[in-house]
This record gives sequence, C-alpha cells and structure tokens, in this order.
Amino acid sequence: MESHSKIRLLRIAKGYSQEWIAKCLVISQNQYSKIERGIKPISKEMETKILELLSSKLPAQLEQPLDSKTSLLQLFYELQLEDQYEADTTLLDKFIAQRESLFTNLTNEIALLKKIRENIAAKTDTQMQGSK
Repeated sequence: MESHSKIRLLRIAKGYSQEWIAKCLVISQNQYSKIERGIKPISKEMETKILELLSSKLPAQLEQPLDSKTSLLQLFYELQLEDQYEADTTLLDKFIAQRESLFTNLTNEIALLKKIRENIAAKTDTQMQGSK
C-alpha cells in the first residue's frame, strides 16, 4: 500500500477531517488533499509528521474550531478524568499555539478598535468646542 493511501485510511479511521489535519500541519486543506490522493509528492519529514498526528491517542472530539464555545481546556480536563487519552504534548502544543494566535489577533483587533474610538471621541470633542 502506498503511503498516501495509508495516510488517507488512517485519517478516516480516526474520524479526522482533512481540514483539521491540514490546520495541525499548517498547510491548506487543498494541499493536504493532494497529498492523500498522491498528486503531491510527500517528503519523509511530512509523512512522519502526518503519521505521528494520526497515531496520537487523542480522540476525534478534540476537533474543535477555534471559535468554538467549548473550551479546549475543559475538554482536555474531562477526557483526562475519563482516561480516554494519554497525554500527547505535540498536539496539545499545536492547540496552545492556535489559541495564542487567536488571542494575539483578538488583542490587536481590540487595540485598533480602542484607537478608532479615541479618534472619534477626539473629533467629537473638537467639533463641540468649535461650535461654542
């Protein structure tokens, strides 16, 4: 069996989507799909990363979108209590990196919104002083 076929079968057996695997690998879903179909050659390094990801003991419930209302921390805690997985620091590190990235983006967006609000307030104050 060719490696791309093996990868596809393992992913399907685990219940993971191509999109989720691609996010973990920091590539597009389209690129990952081409790997699975054998259209895009796969390096040994990428093959190793994919197989490590697919052989992890984390359950498919962890496939949560970044904007999910379910807290990943809560989900990890509940799964740990139920002994449904063994710690996998590689995947957990990826989730942490995703959340940190989301946090950074939101922090930057909030700072920009505050700056816009300050500019609007300053213009309003200037206009009010000018009309006196």
